[in-house]
Amino acid sequence: MEKNRKAVLPAAARAKLAEKIYNALSRPLNFTGPHTMPVSQESWQHYAHSLNALVMQLQERAEDQPEDPNSFESLRSWIEETLSLRDNIISLALALRPFEHFQEKRAEAMMSVVNRLTLAVAEVVQRGQPASQPAGVDIHTHANWSSVECTNQEDPLSRAFGLDSEDLNDENGEFSPARVFSAYYLQNNKLLQRVLSHLHSMGLPAVVDPLVAVSIVGWIESASDAVGAYCVADALFNTLLPRSNQDVVVAALRHLGEIEPRLRQSRFRANRSSAASSQATDLETAAMHLAEGYKRLLEGPVRHYGWLYHCVGTRNWAAPPMLTSLREVVLKDQGWLAKILEPMILTEVRNGEAHESLLWDGLNEVFVTESGPVVPARVHVAAVKADAFARGSQAAVACFRALSIQPRAGGPVASDPGRSAAWLRAEAHFGTNGLQVTKSNFNSKTAKITVSHFASHNINPCFQALVCCHVLVPEVSRFEIYAEGRGDAILSVSAEALRRTQSVWKRAIDKFSSMPLSTFLPANLDARRTSENPAEVVRSVAWIAVDDLLDAIDSSPPMLDGENLKLLVERVELVVTATEECLAAVPAEFDLDLHSVHSLAEALLEELEILRPPTPVFSLDEKEAVDAARRFWDAWGRVPRLPGVAVSSQTNSGHDHGPRLRQEEARLELRWRTI
Repeated sequence: MEKNRKAVLPAAARAKLAEKIYNALSRPLNFTGPHTMPVSQESWQHYAHSLNALVMQLQERAEDQPEDPNSFESLRSWIEETLSLRDNIISLALALRPFEHFQEKRAEAMMSVVNRLTLAVAEVVQRGQPASQPAGVDIHTHANWSSVECTNQEDPLSRAFGLDSEDLNDENGEFSPARVFSAYYLQNNKLLQRVLSHLHSMGLPAVVDPLVAVSIVGWIESASDAVGAYCVADALFNTLLPRSNQDVVVAALRHLGEIEPRLRQSRFRANRSSAASSQATDLETAAMHLAEGYKRLLEGPVRHYGWLYHCVGTRNWAAPPMLTSLREVVLKDQGWLAKILEPMILTEVRNGEAHESLLWDGLNEVFVTESGPVVPARVHVAAVKADAFARGSQAAVACFRALSIQPRAGGPVASDPGRSAAWLRAEAHFGTNGLQVTKSNFNSKTAKITVSHFASHNINPCFQALVCCHVLVPEVSRFEIYAEGRGDAILSVSAEALRRTQSVWKRAIDKFSSMPLSTFLPANLDARRTSENPAEVVRSVAWIAVDDLLDAIDSSPPMLDGENLKLLVERVELVVTATEECLAAVPAEFDLDLHSVHSLAEALLEELEILRPPTPVFSLDEKEAVDAARRFWDAWGRVPRLPGVAVSSQTNSGHDHGPRLRQEEARLELRWRTI
């Protein structure tokens, strides 16, 4: 054998190398929909160009064959680089899959091109000879995502819910689920169909808590980089799922629950800085607000969610380190998180802002840090990435937590496992009762909630929201309701009055399809004390109780059968319960009128319990209790539902019928409407 003769790579070795490609090509891919998530044209085009560039890189790498076809290392490196590019293409295509402009046929055509290029590499490796000619594929025809037409230029967040974007953010510039619920008042099924379709598009489970579902979609669509936010949500959610990680996950989620108020305030401050930066009239002011908001995101949600991801990956929980230490630890891992955080965390900018050493050089229009100049565009990109990481992580954690929810009938339960933060749930209850919250503060002994408008038909729905709020934020001692454009509180009610109301409400919500007026008598009594003297307060509440009692009789059909008689009995029992709770809060010297109503309601209840259906409803007018009720109604006169609140043409309940008995199926359905 000649000494200079080159060694030929054995066929078995070539086959072994090529096998890696064949295995990759054999793995199935799924690009099927739905694809409902809105996305901005700017964001879509950014990722479309990136996808096109990756396909071009793959073609170039596939055609750039090793000079030595018998070098094992050269062939192995060629294969790994080719497969890495193919994996990146697939990952980016899957990242775009949930969004509205995604086209399944275009994805299949692109993968046909990608697989042909990849297969050509395998054939060269296995044959041991360079290809005589390139694979010959027309990338611009079959894999050009930039040509996808983006016709709808409306804000993606507004399109996600079919609402005006101005109605979806609160005073802090943050997405408000409560506003979505108020816009879809009495249209729960319509809202759920829309939101669950978005969750399906993202491959996330159909969580049973509507607030969590709406929040997930809203948080991701609120990000300037919705695609990036979705990718983070998908990655973190799937990292949290394995049972082997659960000990670490439990500890990490407990930590996140404890610091939720801090994360919320960091987000609000970051939003305010971002808004101030956008509204600034000079570059220096805009730049410094940008740096401030960026620092808030890094020190708040990015640091804590980044550490969560790292700890779950290492299966070892510890208290989060400082941001610089987190970055160093994560970069050592060289994993997915490192690729995300490395361009996101600009240590020199963060340190300069935190230590007040960051300088703006207006002549050169750059930040000056201890490490050198940094252009604001780089900080802006990092801030967009940080925002997407924070929102996607928040969505993933909420979705994972919701898997532990145990559906139950009835109202909310404080600290219910898997539910959203108490303040978010409290605010959302105003939305589910048809009230649009413009601002709220539950971080005070006196909670203050401002709504866009308030009329008489909002009174009892508002009381219902307040009862739920009291359960969720029991530390608050008083709740005040304000309306836009009005300085004084429309309604002020104590936590003690809401506690008394809760016992009546629990009975009503279990029995009725809509709430009778007496349900909220204890709260109404307390709220009237700011504008009526004690005698007037009691007389007014007594009249409302009588009015509700007579409504129960007069709205009954001419002949009371078993079902209608049962409804009447339940409504009279509710008046008895409500007036009893009110009497406990009224001094003895003022309780005569209310005591009279309570007694006649008890007497009527005794009469009803001995009736045998069918019974004509007019026969009830012969009863002494009913006669007394009609006399009280006439003598005490009509009173407003609440002083100072404008009378509206809408009904109190928002329904086109009065209270009915809740059927068993509907009672069970309540479990899926609890937030």
